[in-house]
Formats: sequence, structure tokens, C-alpha cells
Amino acid sequence: MDKIILISNDFPPKVSGVADYLALLAEELSKSFSLVLLTSQTLVTLPAYLNNLVSVKRWDLFALFKILKIIQRESPQVVLLQYTTNMYGWTNFCLLFLMVILKIRKQKIILVGHELLLPGYPNWFGRMIKRHVNNFKDLMMVKASSGVIVTFGKRFEKLKEYKSVITQIPVGSNILPRVISQNELRAIKMEFNPKDELVIGYFGIPHEDKNYSLLLDVARTLEGVKFLIVGPEDRTLKRLVENSRIGGKIQFTGYLPAPILGSIFRIIDLYLNVDRRGISSRKCSLITVMAHKIPILSSIDSDFYDDIFIPGYHFYKVDLNPKQISDSISSFRLSKMKLLEIAENAYRLYLDFFTWPIIANKYKEFIEEVCLKKN
Repeated sequence: MDKIILISNDFPPKVSGVADYLALLAEELSKSFSLVLLTSQTLVTLPAYLNNLVSVKRWDLFALFKILKIIQRESPQVVLLQYTTNMYGWTNFCLLFLMVILKIRKQKIILVGHELLLPGYPNWFGRMIKRHVNNFKDLMMVKASSGVIVTFGKRFEKLKEYKSVITQIPVGSNILPRVISQNELRAIKMEFNPKDELVIGYFGIPHEDKNYSLLLDVARTLEGVKFLIVGPEDRTLKRLVENSRIGGKIQFTGYLPAPILGSIFRIIDLYLNVDRRGISSRKCSLITVMAHKIPILSSIDSDFYDDIFIPGYHFYKVDLNPKQISDSISSFRLSKMKLLEIAENAYRLYLDFFTWPIIANKYKEFIEEVCLKKN
């Protein structure tokens, strides 16, 4: 069985989209490959789908030499580096050195770019300088790799002029649907929706593209609605809610294991995506909602939008305007058939493109393509 080395700062028990993504992906890949994980996270027990785990305390020059030794010892078919622009902190440049050295050694390494070439919010001077430095580094990482995987189409189009061996593989759902009993369902409703209101879901995992002020503006204008913020509590959002005097309309689930969250999704009527980057195949949260057959209201950002999603068919398009969003939610309350139709269309799209077996198969095909190419 061929061997893969996975490198990632994020892995469970750390709470992040990349951590959940890699764990679910690794479980599928383990059916075809022997897997070794290099991570900074501490695991109490080794998951059955991993053959070995190596702890990396810091992603610095000392770690660089350690990683090189491990790769030389393990002799993998390929190295998969899970990467976002800010995941490894300032020591991202050490990973660039790692890729250059592996390229010289003719070791295949694939850059899995969950986020690359970020636009940056807000665009003040210091942030702009940092963004340009990060974008330069990201492009050097792309060029040093043996191949690149990106998660959405617009980034694929932008990067293919720099790298010929590149593919788009979307993310999957990090919270899978569960079958639960009526007693469990009643208990969840009692805890999170005792008044039997319309429940609007929103993922609260901290990210720079979150648009909390718009979310609160929408909540102020609606009555008979419960906003359920799923996932770890963002302190910024919690503080804004406490100061807004609309706390009764908003409830946080807090961090809960994925199976429990999978049960809670059963009571969500509608999912609202008002993040600045809109809808795209890079967002685990949206794919998760599709897997649970929950209708989506979402904005569109032209820089991140994938035309695999059809407005009015897979989701209902809204502008970043609180009144328009509120009016859309109110009209949907009177049209449950339209809600169900959109949710069903999105679910079929999920089955065709976003399940983990499909994603893992695309990885296998791309790994084969990369390994047949000369460095």
C-alpha cells in the first residue's frame, strides 16, 4: 500500500474547518493509502485510520529539519500539505523552504490550498502590506509544489497560469446527518426552540469574513424568529449580542461534538449566510447545511462565487441589505414548498459533488497524475 504523509497544523481535537476536513478526508484515504500525520496537536489516542503520528511543536527551522528527516525515513509516495495563508503563523516561510528542498530532492508534495491569495478585510494600510507579503509567499508555495489542490473555481482560474498541475476539489460536510428518535428531537426543541419559532442557523466559528453587524440588523427587524449560532462561541459576536438588547432572539450552541450538532441541525428551518465572501464550494459550513437539507439564503461575492451553485435553484440569493434579507425570510415563512424545493435541489448537488468518497476519489486521481509527472 502506498504511503502519504499529511502535514497540518490543524487536526482534532482542535476546533477548525481544516481540522474536521482532514480527519474525514484521512478516514476515506486510509482505505487506499497508509497515512502518517505530522501535526502540532496532541492526540490522546491514535485514530484507527492513521498508521503513525509525529508531533511537531512549532513550525520553525528546527521543525523543518525534523520534518525532512521523517519524510526521508518514511519515503512516502506523496506529501499532502494542508494550507491556509495564516494557519502556521509567521513560520509559513519555513514551509516554503521545506517545499523548495523537497522539490530539489524530487519528493512529490501537493499543496492543498484551503485559502490562498486572500483579499483581506478591512483594507487599511498595514493590512494591505501584510496581504501583499502573504500573496507573494502563497504564489511561491504554489510554484514550489508538485501540484496544487484548491477548493473553489475562481481560485483555480487565477492560479492555473502559475501552475499547470492544478485541480479543484471542493470541501465536504464536517457534520454528517444523523437519524434520531422523536424523544431526542423533542429534547433538542425544548432546549433550543421552546417557543416553536422559525429557527435560522448561522455558523459562529471566528473568521475575518464574518459580517456580524448585518446579522444583528436582520435579527432586530424580525419577530417570532430564533437565531441559532452553531459551533464555538466567537467572543466578538457574543459581546455584540450582549450589547444589542436582542439577546432573547439569539442563542449559542457552544462547542459540541459533531454527532450532537448533527442532531441539532434537525430543528433548523433556514440557514443564513451573510459572510462577506458569500456562497462557494470552499465553505464546509454551507456544504454541511446542504447535507442536512436545510434551505440556504446567501449573498454572492464575485471573487469567490462558484457557478456550480444556481441562485433560485440551489439557494436563494440575497444582497447584504438587512431589509431585503428580512423581507426574504418573511416571504419564505409563507412558502414552505419553495423552501423544501431549494433544499432538495441543494441536497442532490451535495450527493453529486461533495460526499467524502467522491472527494477522496478525486484526491486519488490527482495524486496519480502528480506522481506520473516529472518534478
